[in-house]
Amino acid sequence: MKTLRAKIISVMVALLAASVIITGAISAYLGYRGTQNTLEQSLAQMSKMAVERLEWQLYAYKGLVAEMGLVKQLSDNENTTTMATKIRLLQARVENGGFLDGHLVTVVGRSLMDETDFSENACFKAALKGETTVSDFIVNEDGSTRILFGAPLWQHGQRGLKVAGVIIASMDGDILSQLVEGLQVSENGSAYIINQEGNVIAHKNRALVTGRSNTIKDAKTDPAQADLAALEQQMVKGLSGFGSYVYGGESKVLSFAPISETGGWSLAVTAPQADFMEQTWQGIYITIGLVALMVAVGAATAVATANRISRPVTACAKRLALVAEGDLQSPVPQVKSKDETRMLAEATDTILTGVREIIADMNARLDGMAGGDFGAAGLGAAYRGDFQRLARSMERIAQTLSNTIRQIIQSAEQVASGAGQVSDGAQSLSQGAAEQAGTVEELFASVNSISEQVRKNAQNADEAKQLAGQAQAQVLEGNAKMAEMTQAMAEIRASSGEIGKIIKTIEDIAFQTNILALNAAVEAARAGEAGKGFAVVADEVRNLASKSAEAASNTTSLIEDSIASVERGAGIAEGTAQSLDAVVQGVKKLAATVDQITEASREQAEAVSQVSLGMEQISAVVQTNSATAQESAAASEELSSQASILQDMMRKFHLV
Repeated sequence: MKTLRAKIISVMVALLAASVIITGAISAYLGYRGTQNTLEQSLAQMSKMAVERLEWQLYAYKGLVAEMGLVKQLSDNENTTTMATKIRLLQARVENGGFLDGHLVTVVGRSLMDETDFSENACFKAALKGETTVSDFIVNEDGSTRILFGAPLWQHGQRGLKVAGVIIASMDGDILSQLVEGLQVSENGSAYIINQEGNVIAHKNRALVTGRSNTIKDAKTDPAQADLAALEQQMVKGLSGFGSYVYGGESKVLSFAPISETGGWSLAVTAPQADFMEQTWQGIYITIGLVALMVAVGAATAVATANRISRPVTACAKRLALVAEGDLQSPVPQVKSKDETRMLAEATDTILTGVREIIADMNARLDGMAGGDFGAAGLGAAYRGDFQRLARSMERIAQTLSNTIRQIIQSAEQVASGAGQVSDGAQSLSQGAAEQAGTVEELFASVNSISEQVRKNAQNADEAKQLAGQAQAQVLEGNAKMAEMTQAMAEIRASSGEIGKIIKTIEDIAFQTNILALNAAVEAARAGEAGKGFAVVADEVRNLASKSAEAASNTTSLIEDSIASVERGAGIAEGTAQSLDAVVQGVKKLAATVDQITEASREQAEAVSQVSLGMEQISAVVQTNSATAQESAAASEELSSQASILQDMMRKFHLV
């Protein structure tokens, strides 16, 4: 069981620890989030400034190339300005602008300097449309890098006229790496640029540039780069943003922004979180230390407070525990404090004093009751509050016991009087039991006779059941024969139908034969004398056909009469079958009724047997009652004697 001291300490420490820890956690979280927000804003601002700086630098280079396209001599024909002069003018401007080289390209994409084909170059195509652009990053076979700038060469040096050619100037690609190398984010931070394909085109580590490093592609085989690849996918889409990732077991942050008018370039600024979070973590550690110190001080205070409160309470609890064990004499501990604990000690002493007085008073009353005096008085103790119910209960106990003893005395007198009556009744019961035994014997003989008759009825019912079964079997056999006859009638009906079809065919043949004989007679008449013999044959054939038709007609009539007779026979057979079915159903009902009679006879036989058994039990009970009546007479005499003794004992009590 948890003590009061432990509860006070645990509650106070828990409340203090919860409040301090929650406050410290909120403070640490707010500090961490503040640092995160500041870091995000700083990196975003730095990436934005770096992009603006790079865009301004590229804009300056594009401006130099665009200015070359406005040189009138470069667009003149060779009759006005020689090629040597054009090359000299172009080279001078290339060198002054810091470019590696320059090309004067025709509208078909051929360089007038060295016949280089620029027809498929993006810068060339954009310049033909009047745009000044910067190409994608180029990595040469020797590891060198270049950036191409393209501008339209305007005819007569006037912007907006016809595009007479294209100016293409190349810049060392390392200038991008030099620009991002100068962006010092933190001690271990860096910046880099990727193109639309995700290839690194500027980085302080030049090997990543010349090796065409691509995190998006590498992440397909290296899951450790998935987080960074997800951020760079947003970069190639031309988005701005901020994110974090883990690379090489180190947590890093990344801020990125697109570079406009570059064909999809994007700049990223990245740095380890540890470079910015060191002071934040120091603050968190200090907060944790302060929290631990405050919890320790609070715990010590809680222990001291708990001891001051729990000691008097514990002493009173121990004294009440002695009371529970029956110790009412030991002194109550003294408490010097002036708070509720002193009140608790004084109340404990008052309770013990009152309990001792009440117990002494109850002992005096109970001693009197033990001596048979239910009207004895106590010591006059003060029964206060709920103790008054105890006094009233003692009085009710004395009154109840007095009434109970008084009733016992009255009951003893009644028992003595009733004992004689019981003895007389027992004698009468014994005589009546003897008479019942004779009657039961006669009834037992009658039941045996009934049982024999019921048994004969059951045997007769079994014989009737067997005869009903035989009759049912014979009727079922007759019904089956009738069904066979009905089937035969149906077959005769079907055969008659088939014969009718054959007669119909014969009639058709006789009709066709008659027509043929008629046609033959016509043909014989046409033949004249030569056909007279054939006409006689035709007349015989016609006569034969007529006789066949007449015979077929007579046969049809006979068949129809036969079918009608068969139909009448089938109807009579069906009626007979239905009658047999009705007989079968009646036989089944008769058999069921016989079964019920048989079962009822069996149940009657069993019931008569049970009645016979019950009569035997009744005979035994009557004999037992006769013996019990005699025993009751003897017991009643003994009861009368004991009642007299009880009366003598009850007279010793002094009732209220």
